[in-house]
Amino acid sequence: MTYHDVHSNLRRALSLALTVLMVAAALFAAPAPSARALATSAVQFTTTSATFVEDVAGPHNVTVELVDAADDDFTVDVVVVSETADGSDYTWTTETLSFTNGDPIGTTKTIDLLIVADGDAEGNETITLGFDNFVNGGVAGANNEFTATIEDDDGAAFSFALAEASVAEAAGSLSVDVVYTGPDLLADQTVTVGDALSGTATSGSDYTAFADEVLTFMTGTMSGGAQSVTLSVTSDGDVELPETVVLALSASSGPAIGTQGTTTITIEDDDVAVVSVADASSADESGTVDFTVSLTPAAAYDVDFSYTVTEDSPTASALSGVDFGVATPASPITFSAGQTSKTISVPVLGDSIDEGNETFTLTLTGAVNADLGTAVATGTITDDDTADLVITALTSNPVAEGASTSFDVSLATEPIGTVDVAITTSDGTMTVSPSASLSFDSGTWSTPVTVTLGAVDDSSVEGDAAESVDIDVTAAASDLPYVGQTDSLPFTITDNDTATVTFVSGGPTGGTEGADVDIAIRLDLSTTPTGGSLASDVTPTIGFTDDTTTASDYSDASGSLTFAGGSSDGATVTASIALTADGVGEVTEAFDVTLDSVSGPATLGTTTTHGIEITDVDDPVVE
Repeated sequence: MTYHDVHSNLRRALSLALTVLMVAAALFAAPAPSARALATSAVQFTTTSATFVEDVAGPHNVTVELVDAADDDFTVDVVVVSETADGSDYTWTTETLSFTNGDPIGTTKTIDLLIVADGDAEGNETITLGFDNFVNGGVAGANNEFTATIEDDDGAAFSFALAEASVAEAAGSLSVDVVYTGPDLLADQTVTVGDALSGTATSGSDYTAFADEVLTFMTGTMSGGAQSVTLSVTSDGDVELPETVVLALSASSGPAIGTQGTTTITIEDDDVAVVSVADASSADESGTVDFTVSLTPAAAYDVDFSYTVTEDSPTASALSGVDFGVATPASPITFSAGQTSKTISVPVLGDSIDEGNETFTLTLTGAVNADLGTAVATGTITDDDTADLVITALTSNPVAEGASTSFDVSLATEPIGTVDVAITTSDGTMTVSPSASLSFDSGTWSTPVTVTLGAVDDSSVEGDAAESVDIDVTAAASDLPYVGQTDSLPFTITDNDTATVTFVSGGPTGGTEGADVDIAIRLDLSTTPTGGSLASDVTPTIGFTDDTTTASDYSDASGSLTFAGGSSDGATVTASIALTADGVGEVTEAFDVTLDSVSGPATLGTTTTHGIEITDVDDPVVE
């Protein structure tokens, strides 16, 4: 027990003894009370609490009032009910308050409380006053106690060591110090650390919910002594701005809460969003090349990035302003909080040149609030032009001798240089106009050139001829896709010259057994102009039809039946047929010789059957 405790207890004992003696003296000296009712009026403190600074001695007024009018004389003592202070901290003796019959409602009595400045760092202390020893009636009202707090002014205080601190999300926790300043503590003192819940971080999500924690600074703690609490933070994987937790001091048992009664702890996010771009291509030479730029993961704040679009190389890529235009949206671009995808569109400037697929480059050049991942992407313009010869159909097919037919020639795509085209026919006699050699360039490639083929009207019998015209690229040094391009159109030239083969009328109609019958076959030509000839061999085929004969009565024709190429109108060939001498007496027999078919540029004429009779040379046999 301290000196102050002993001193306080002694004062209470002396005060109680003095009160007992005074009451006893009053009882023996006072006349016997008259027989009347006791006072029923209530008294109360005008306020239930007040705080007094230690170095302001006072006196400090404590006021008691009548709750209702006094209906008789009565007294009441104001005594110390409880205290954390002791007699060295204040001056007080029991006060007896007297009220007179008829005192109106609100009548007040004032008591003086003196505060003693002791220079000890003891923290705030309290004295609680109450009512006791009502004489001749009277009762306590609602405010039946008054607590005076003596605020220690000896420099004792609790404060956070730092006004601000930070902790990386991945660190997991942070130790936060609370520091005592002031004279050495004469008794244990406590202070509570709690979450002010005024920071931007979310309790239970960004950090472990912080329950109030009471720190105890033991007796003898010197100025600068510290206790600590631990704040646990959560690594949540979210990309977010730095967030704060505010801790606050409260409920000090004595020392004041210092000027640094709160501390702000910043949780530094260690999760990083990454901006990346992927390759892209167009479907053809129209529309746009759309690049997708992604942000992974989503961020809780805006992320900006910049980009450029460039040609791959001066000689082997898409050209800005020629093959592609200005990208949109313009750089820089912002991912708003929560967004994960952006599209950059580069317009394709289509052309008609077969140049193959072309490429250009999109480069991410920087990011704000994020890192760059895949920063370079290739944009591909898919070429939809195919080098080809464009040939229209012939105006007429077949083509008669002496007539003409035409077709158009152009290119399917624009050449860079000059493309030369040659026109050749399988029939070298045909005429080609305007020329057998055509040239196309970037100004004329799509304009069709009409080529006319003329069939020569000759007097040669050649029959209808299957012909073709070939269109071939012969030179395209600057346009490799055109090198080797070729096309062909088939057509038929119908011959206006004719040839027929027929039996010569008036020829032999019979013969005797053992002899030959010679039958003449004639070639008839009709040509324009006249005087024509065969262009190739014509060969008729002989057949036989038996009337009364059998195949043994004659033999197949002998000799050449071919009209050689160059033969003219009226030319003949002879078919010799041998009649068989069979030694059998018989009647005259007959058979037909026929022209069954003909090969070469000729047809069968009108006389294609010739009758033959066989005269028997044998005597009949008589039995």
